[in-house]
Amino acid sequence: MYRGNGRVDNTLGEDTAISTLTPSLSLGVTDRFTLSVGVPVVHMHYQILRHQTPDGVPLDRFEETHEGLGDTGLLAQWTLIGHRGGAAAAWAAVGVSAPTGLERDYPALRGADYGEVLTLGSGTWDPILVHGFSYTVGERVFMASGFARLTLYENRFGYGSGSVVQASVGASQAVTGTPVVVGGRLGYRHQWRASRDGVEVLNSGGDWLIFSPTVEWALDPEWRLRVAVDLPFWRDLYAGPADIDQSVNGQTDADQRWLVSLVYEGGGG
Repeated sequence: MYRGNGRVDNTLGEDTAISTLTPSLSLGVTDRFTLSVGVPVVHMHYQILRHQTPDGVPLDRFEETHEGLGDTGLLAQWTLIGHRGGAAAAWAAVGVSAPTGLERDYPALRGADYGEVLTLGSGTWDPILVHGFSYTVGERVFMASGFARLTLYENRFGYGSGSVVQASVGASQAVTGTPVVVGGRLGYRHQWRASRDGVEVLNSGGDWLIFSPTVEWALDPEWRLRVAVDLPFWRDLYAGPADIDQSVNGQTDADQRWLVSLVYEGGGG
């Protein structure tokens, strides 16, 4: 699975591109219980194109590139509803985001004068909850799902990324006579503010409404290629109150995200 973020350009002039390659493996222990693991490899290119001190003195252009492992996702999934040939299916999963990625500190940014920390890993063990439901009518599938990642404490540098919850509904339709399935999802995402040394990071977090068109092509009975694009059409990015003199007033949020997945399902017997 390859996931990329679109160009980010916030009010600070920060230009960031993040790409992730995530090999994932799922093992069906029984017909209702599955274990999954995904280990992301991350490439992040970060630039500050326009920046200044609180007094308005321009700073030099800053640019850096980081590559390495991100945080590993571990999930145990149960099929709640779903028999072979059945129209309805439901599932739930619990897991954890394990801190295998590199986290880092920004010693010069403390108190009210800091922003979000761009890092390959969170440095925290974050619980993950997933629930989904689908219903098939002929060649059309209706679906709904929910996801939560909870950050319960700050890492060794005193930084805690904001917890995330998101929900989506959608449908897909097979194109008759072809191996192609097209679909789309409408989603809502909420992210709480991050924290630093017990204080909220004022320019982090927000709310998003996202439309995600998808196309899937069955290469053969075992291999599928899937392409999806997240297109935010409304967002409310949090920022510091007007009466706060905060030198960092922008936020790094991708305008678009895209996902390419190559899926193999086989084995068993």
